[in-house]
Amino acid sequence: MAYRIKSGDISAASSSPFMTTHAARCTVALVDALASEELFMTVRNNLRPGDQVTLCRYSSGDWNKARILEYATVIITESTPKAVEFHVKEPIVVIGEAKPELQVVKQEPQLPVLSVEPDPNGGFVVKDETGYVHKHFKIKAPAVKYINDYGRKARAEAA
Repeated sequence: MAYRIKSGDISAASSSPFMTTHAARCTVALVDALASEELFMTVRNNLRPGDQVTLCRYSSGDWNKARILEYATVIITESTPKAVEFHVKEPIVVIGEAKPELQVVKQEPQLPVLSVEPDPNGGFVVKDETGYVHKHFKIKAPAVKYINDYGRKARAEAA
């Protein structure tokens, strides 16, 4: 399988005059990616001999929610217009399963208990249990509708 790192999936982590450390992300198995001779062809202009690249395999393409499954470090030995030669510096490290205590657990939001009360100045107010006034209404029916809609809206935002 020929796999190429996309130019947007590699970044320089640190730089010096004789070596740059890069980090690259992918979603294919690193065994397959490292077996590809064309792995760094799209980014060959950015790579010099001596550069190190840490390849990370993620669980999905949504990098904000994905989890690292495995990683490996390679060193570039030669970079020419026709090929990029590299050597696997460290073996592939496979990350274990996620710890259950670190997983996000979806919970129903703690909604304040709202009530409709008559306003001394006329009309009705919607208050929570702390006494905070959420909204003023002239008649009672829209105030009750507001309480019902508020609960649905807060549950939808939490999901």
